[in-house]
Amino acid sequence: MAATYQSWFGLILVLLGAFAGFSSTRVLIDFDKRRIKFPNNLFGIIRIEKWIEAEPEMKPGIRESNVTWRAFSRSNRSIDIENNDFRLVLVDKNELEIMQLKKAD
Repeated sequence: MAATYQSWFGLILVLLGAFAGFSSTRVLIDFDKRRIKFPNNLFGIIRIEKWIEAEPEMKPGIRESNVTWRAFSRSNRSIDIENNDFRLVLVDKNELEIMQLKKAD
């Protein structure tokens, strides 16, 4: 806490750390009323949410995600890190992705 009393820069770092550490995202599905909510919790206490009504033409789908991250070192060597997973998504009648529901390996 001593860093926050010395300068504004310390306070900004503490706020950025709290935002990164306590913010979260999840998915809630209400099967009875046929709707889906994708709430975001900022700083762990501020909730931003909106219900999406599930229409009859919407359906779940599985998408494979293959992402490769590349980093270069100072000696001009490259390191590739692959991130392969599957995602459960909600798609509309045109097979366009509306939102991601779940991510799994």
